[in-house]
Amino acid sequence: GRSMERAAACAEALRAEEGVERARPAQVDAGNRDQVACAAQDSNLILVATPQTEHVAIAAEVALESGVDCLDIQLSTDRIPRLRALDGRARARGCAVITEAGAHPGLAAALVRFADAEAGPLRSARVAMLMNIVVPEVNATVVAFARDLLNFRSVEYRSGGWRMVRTWRGRPVDFGPLFERRACLPIEMPELLDLPAELGLDELTALVAGFHWFVDWVGFPIGLGLARLHRETGVRCIAWLLAWSSRRLQRPPHGNAIKIEAEERA
Repeated sequence: GRSMERAAACAEALRAEEGVERARPAQVDAGNRDQVACAAQDSNLILVATPQTEHVAIAAEVALESGVDCLDIQLSTDRIPRLRALDGRARARGCAVITEAGAHPGLAAALVRFADAEAGPLRSARVAMLMNIVVPEVNATVVAFARDLLNFRSVEYRSGGWRMVRTWRGRPVDFGPLFERRACLPIEMPELLDLPAELGLDELTALVAGFHWFVDWVGFPIGLGLARLHRETGVRCIAWLLAWSSRRLQRPPHGNAIKIEAEERA
């Protein structure tokens, strides 16, 4: 959490248990370029774990100025144009700026590349994801997640291009004995957009399961309707309903699941 006391305890544990002498606590306003630059001195990597999109660009710019790498685990797609604008500078400095390095987004593209390397070349791949979690409170991360839900597009790659999928009928995916069979919808994921050309795939789909009936069929439609009148009101509505309903309606087992189904090229 955002606690100097917990940061100090973590640094002390790293020094005592792992022998990491360089570990030190620091409290930084991620939106303040000077504070980020000061905290990043003598570092080899800047890791961005804040949910605010604007913080990613600030950290990436500081990293390039310092000649170090930068990695974030952000969900929001709003940051991608700002990071692409830094591509030339990053290449000139020899720095890596890695985005979408979490579970979702992040693992889907990694799994497809891994399957292609281990069992390829692949003709097709389908990645399915499920999140069955309890959201304890509405915080900046939940709001960012709700904001990204409003950008939901249902697409799949086939017949030489990414095509819109114009149906709300879920596709069944078996997530194993814990989560069993769940209905999933195709979802656009920026990390996958270049993979068909890169790996020579004929078909590629990312699928995501719903949360539960209340969010899927009540909360999200209400929030979407409000967002058409006032976007941030819709975002806050979805975030609040997501947290409220997950605490009261989300049944165990809680956790995340991701699977890949792939077909080799003959």
